[in-house]
Amino acid sequence: MSGTVHTKIKELISKGAVGTLCVANCTLKYTNFVPKCSLDKKESIEKMSNILYDLLMKAPHPTLNPVMEVFIKEKSGDLKETVFSYVEKYSNSTTEDCDHLNDVMTVRLDVPLLMINVLPFLEQENLIIEKASVQTPVFRYDLE
Repeated sequence: MSGTVHTKIKELISKGAVGTLCVANCTLKYTNFVPKCSLDKKESIEKMSNILYDLLMKAPHPTLNPVMEVFIKEKSGDLKETVFSYVEKYSNSTTEDCDHLNDVMTVRLDVPLLMINVLPFLEQENLIIEKASVQTPVFRYDLE
């Protein structure tokens, strides 16, 4: 399911091609079933933001992520509420036909993360890294 990007990131880490402080500009993807013809994306955004918050907090150094600077500027309540407002403001969503009762809503979000903090994302299947671009001092790796 998470397929190639998660595998490619693991390979880069295991080969030592990227350092722990390299920034990975990731496109995260979350999919959720919604009622037929529903344009209300609040439930999907809320689920995605909760998963994102949990994964950020599981990381070894969550406050060092470049996205934290944006969270500080966007501050609205506690960190969990700030993550929700960030996802709500900066995400893109699409809806596709599924069956006669449901549609599938896909929410995508660009998030810059340190490579060391990407590890919790690789160990789960709910929030998928769809694309990543990692810049090292010498090379740039574009993973899709």
